[in-house]
Amino acid sequence: SEDVRKWLKGLAPDKAAGPNATSPRVYKNLSTVLYIPLYTIYQRMFQLGQWPSSWKHSAVCPIFKKKNPAEYTNYRSISFIDVPSKML
Repeated sequence: SEDVRKWLKGLAPDKAAGPNATSPRVYKNLSTVLYIPLYTIYQRMFQLGQWPSSWKHSAVCPIFKKKNPAEYTNYRSISFIDVPSKML
């Protein structure tokens, strides 16, 4: 559980939120109360061998690379996932 607490405290608050729109700043500011419930959830996930379906979703955003912006081949995609899912 201490690893979860340390990870939450070390989050970069200015990073993008995932599909649930909860900013990493919220997780960081509430780290002292969230780390035990999150640790419990992670332990249960490992026991059951299951990943929560809501944590399987991501927000995909195209990022322009170079040259002509009208061509789709000049973009790469990035996926934003929720902070609790990213921790694992």
